Amino acid sequence: VDAVAELAPARPDLHLVLLGPVTVEGYQERLRARIDEHGLGSRVTLVPGLQSNDPLLAGAFHAADIFCLPSLHEPFGIVILEAWAAGLPVVASRIGGIPSFTEDNVDILLAEPNDPASLARQVARLLDDRELAHRIADMGQRKAAKQYDWGVIGGRLIGLYQDILADHRARHIHA
Repeated sequence: VDAVAELAPARPDLHLVLLGPVTVEGYQERLRARIDEHGLGSRVTLVPGLQSNDPLLAGAFHAADIFCLPSLHEPFGIVILEAWAAGLPVVASRIGGIPSFTEDNVDILLAEPNDPASLARQVARLLDDRELAHRIADMGQRKAAKQYDWGVIGGRLIGLYQDILADHRARHIHA
């Protein structure tokens, strides 16, 4: 919300949609207060009840121009894979597992955690440079299809089990 407040004066058509379940009591009220504090009421839409398995989520991804994940804690960030699969350029916090499977300035733009100015700069780069946005989105979509498709993951898992089984058999033969 603070990053949108920075971007909003120069971008009259900018609109933020916040999706997902509210898991911390009182968070939604604090969020609404922050939106009101910045005078962004007409430029922010809250959809707090949309669960990860809701069929409307795919439509929400496809309606967006940019996906932003300004997390303060993110063990992996599977939602980035979902955004990539939808063909979106992604801006996310440089936190947790996110840097381990993404490449800054290649398939994602990383912002510093808890730094609205850093987040606003990265979003502005995508808004101002459509070629960059397209390249970031394309690279993310390719990576999602090549490395994180369920068929690929299933194949890796089968290979892992085959390696474990072969190692187990080799240990019993030598024992």
